[in-house]
Amino acid sequence: MARLVGIYSMMNKLLIVVIIVAEISRIFSIEDNPSKVFVVELNKLLVNNKISDDYCIDERIFCDNDQISIVNLEAVNISRFPVEIIIIKDTLKSLTITYENLKDNIPDEIYKLTELEYLNLEGNKFSGSLSDNIKNLIKLSYLNLNGSNLSGPIPDGLYSLSRLQFLILKDNKFDGSLNDNIKCLDKLSYLDLNGSSLSGSIPDGLYSLTELEYLNLQGSKFNGGLSDKIRDMNKLLALDLSGSNLSGPIPDGLYSLTELRYLNLQRSKFNGGLSDKIRDMNKLLSLDLSGSNISGPIPDGLYSLTELRYLNLQENRFDGGLNDKIRDLNKLLYLDLSGSNISGSIPDGLYSLTKLEYLYLMGNSINGTLSPKIGNMIRLTSLNLSFNQLSGTIPNEIGDLINLKDLEMRDNEFEGNIPDLSRLEFLVNMNISSTKHILNASCDNKTLPPYITKNRCFIAPVNRLCNSTIHCEYSNKPVGKSSIGSMFYTPILKMVVMMIVCRGVIETERFIEG
Repeated sequence: MARLVGIYSMMNKLLIVVIIVAEISRIFSIEDNPSKVFVVELNKLLVNNKISDDYCIDERIFCDNDQISIVNLEAVNISRFPVEIIIIKDTLKSLTITYENLKDNIPDEIYKLTELEYLNLEGNKFSGSLSDNIKNLIKLSYLNLNGSNLSGPIPDGLYSLSRLQFLILKDNKFDGSLNDNIKCLDKLSYLDLNGSSLSGSIPDGLYSLTELEYLNLQGSKFNGGLSDKIRDMNKLLALDLSGSNLSGPIPDGLYSLTELRYLNLQRSKFNGGLSDKIRDMNKLLSLDLSGSNISGPIPDGLYSLTELRYLNLQENRFDGGLNDKIRDLNKLLYLDLSGSNISGSIPDGLYSLTKLEYLYLMGNSINGTLSPKIGNMIRLTSLNLSFNQLSGTIPNEIGDLINLKDLEMRDNEFEGNIPDLSRLEFLVNMNISSTKHILNASCDNKTLPPYITKNRCFIAPVNRLCNSTIHCEYSNKPVGKSSIGSMFYTPILKMVVMMIVCRGVIETERFIEG
């Protein structure tokens, strides 16, 4: 019995020794493997969803020969910036830490990751500026600091990252100007400075980035004119200068960018006319010149852009009317000419745009009658003809536009009967009024859009008040000329416009990135 006890005691001692040796071996194994050390330290920062010992199979980690080469921490709820990342600096090629609400300065450890090729710190809340030590990351091809709350000037060191292909600095608080040394980033294909608060003139160096396919300077504070040297950027697919302080005439060089699919000059301060040379930009899918102070006639060349899906020319000062050649823009989904000083009658060609979903002609001097051919535009979901001088009867074919959600025909000179609109099951907003004539109301609920409500439907002036109707509000009071700004559904219209613009941008970005 005593012998058995002795053997049992010896076995316990041996087991303890084995456990100790195994633990010591594990510790030394970790210390010999930087990737394992980093994972141990990273797990201390993760609030939940820790990384297992077999870290190479974790979706946030990618390994090359058991050493971590990619770290992807996207909205993982981390308590602070993992400065321990420096442990794997010799193998780390890609680092993503996005939308973690990280604060304070970007830590110095970032600038020591000299093997990095990809760095994405989007959507954090850093303070301070970007260090000139960014120049140490000489292998970077992708840098995304979008919405990172950075301020101060763009450091000279950034311009030495000559391998960069993608640079995204949008929605920060940078100050000062863009250095001419940006010409050193001659491999850039994608540059986004949207909302970055940069000012001064656009340096000539920018125009030498001839590999660029996407350039976004939206909402910048650049001033002066757009140089004719922009013609050198002939690989551009998307150009956004909207909301900038750029002024002067549109240079001829812009029209030579024949690969462009997306051009946005909205709310810029250009002046003068639109050149007929715009016909050369025949690959355009989206063109937004709204609020750009453009004058003169709409050039025939515009009607040659037969690939257009989106065309916004609102709030300019054009002369004359629409050409029947508009029929050639037969792929259009969205057309906005509101407040653009358009006169004359609606050409038949407009009614042949049967793919249109949004048509806005409000606030012009359009006269003549509305053709029954409008019934061909069956895909329309929003139609606004308000504040014009359209006359005659409203064609019954309006009732064939069964996809309509918004119908605005306010402040025209219509007369006669209100058409049967009972098939417009999706219509939720309607305003029809005449400034010169009394309209004939049928007072029959069955002829009104079935799901519209009184607070969204208005017809005036009418020959009788139709108090029995439940779907629409009628008035027998004369309608005076109103200002466009008092439009009944302006907020809804603006919302639709913004949604379409955003959709156009997103689809174009996907197209480019794909």
